[in-house]
Amino acid sequence: MLTIVNAASSFLVVVLFLWSPRSAYLNSGEADFPFPLLSYLWPLMLMGLGVVFIVSLIHLLLPRKGRAWFAVLIVFLSLMVGAETFILMPDFGAFTGRSVDLSASWVRYIFESITIVLTLSLAWQWTRAPAFPSILLGSLAVVLSISSLWSAVSEAKSGPDPADDATVFSRDEKNLLIVLLDGFPSDVFEEIVDADSGWRSRLEGFTYFPDTVGVSPTTFLALPSIHSGEVYSPGTPLQPFFTSSVGDHSFLSDLSTAGYTSLLVNPMNGVCPKNTQCVPAGIVLGDYVRLQKTGMARLFGLSLFSAAPLGLKKAVYDDGRWVFPPLVADERITDHNVEGVETLKFFSANLAAERSVPTAKFIHILTPHLPVVIGDGCKYSGHTIPATREAFLTQAKCALGAFEDLVTSLRKNGLYDNTAIVLLSDHGQAIPSRKANADGDWKKLSGWANPLLAVKPLGAAGPMEVSSAPKWLAEIPSIICEMMEDCETSAAGSQKARIFNYYEWKNEYWGADEIPVDRFTVSGPPWDARSWKAQ
Repeated sequence: MLTIVNAASSFLVVVLFLWSPRSAYLNSGEADFPFPLLSYLWPLMLMGLGVVFIVSLIHLLLPRKGRAWFAVLIVFLSLMVGAETFILMPDFGAFTGRSVDLSASWVRYIFESITIVLTLSLAWQWTRAPAFPSILLGSLAVVLSISSLWSAVSEAKSGPDPADDATVFSRDEKNLLIVLLDGFPSDVFEEIVDADSGWRSRLEGFTYFPDTVGVSPTTFLALPSIHSGEVYSPGTPLQPFFTSSVGDHSFLSDLSTAGYTSLLVNPMNGVCPKNTQCVPAGIVLGDYVRLQKTGMARLFGLSLFSAAPLGLKKAVYDDGRWVFPPLVADERITDHNVEGVETLKFFSANLAAERSVPTAKFIHILTPHLPVVIGDGCKYSGHTIPATREAFLTQAKCALGAFEDLVTSLRKNGLYDNTAIVLLSDHGQAIPSRKANADGDWKKLSGWANPLLAVKPLGAAGPMEVSSAPKWLAEIPSIICEMMEDCETSAAGSQKARIFNYYEWKNEYWGADEIPVDRFTVSGPPWDARSWKAQ
């Protein structure tokens, strides 16, 4: 009887502590898990071994009759964890910040109930004839363990570099600062500025471009265009496209070749531009241990979510907090929106002018991207706030306020005039644009396709101006190279037609060969339905 208990508990532990965390890691982004997979798995593996030991000890200490029932319970739990993880887990879509509907149809509940009854019956039978089930569960545990550990030891990724000089600018040479506020729609920025005319003076030297068209509704296809000017074409192999555009052809790499010290905060998809220092925001904030613990806790939360029955998944999801991360770190590390604001505040408070060479810094923060978790007074709510336009506006103001602090710090340190600044977003949000001139779902599409873009060239002064010139995110490298005069402009971003690739994001796209897209040409302002033409 001890054999079937050991085999069942080993299978349960391998699924919960190795296989599912490994799958969550491989299907997620660099910003969530900046450390190598092995650094997360080995502590989880030790905890799993502890669980197996405790289960075996309890089994040994129980009386004979209690052992039999305990064996049925452990076998039942291991079979249900396997069934939930590999068979019953619904497709809830991507956990990328938007509100996630965790409801399931009554058919799924009936199917799960039937599975529970059948699994309980099977557990009872297996404990009565344990030889074959012990071999089966033990073999499955070994296979899943080897696969998980092989993924970890064969990974080429190394730990993140320290960010000791992240906030150092050049006093005598040129500086380039790009701040990407993830998911900040242009019309939301416009509404904030219209409500407070003081923003025009605080954003001295900037030119705001309302008529800016993005390239996609999510970060994944936007970043290659922002870095290189290259736009995804349907059928193009996805991973090579991302790696080539960001890793090999980024303007950051070109500036590094020209003698700049280049930095990218929050690299995505594990890709760093050549000759560029890449660090996660958590590393900039300097808490390595808590960042690693948080990643491990999040992986285990995701694993438990997969294994939990439908009725418990909402409790494990915990409004995107995944139960365990808040137990090991505060919101500066566990929540991306708070982390983003804190990252800009860190730069503001620690600016230094020490370098004798030009610098280029690309700070990508995940604020004000949904979900809304920051309320009045820029206070962390501790839970997801319903994503009304008003609530999102509050969160967006906090991101913009943190950017303003950085601008103020540049002025105080005498670095404003010799720093060119690009304030942008990678995409908008599925929040209907207030400027859209047509009804229906198209209002959301126009919101997605209209990201924020404001630019301050070197030495620019005067209140913020508003330009009617049409812009496109694929033009960002050209804009930067024209301002800095130290890199070549991108021919890819200079084409006349502004193209927008629409798709509904799914988690499997992180490792997919291609993304199915609906392609549009946008000939005029993105809030005007007449501007859109399907290709």
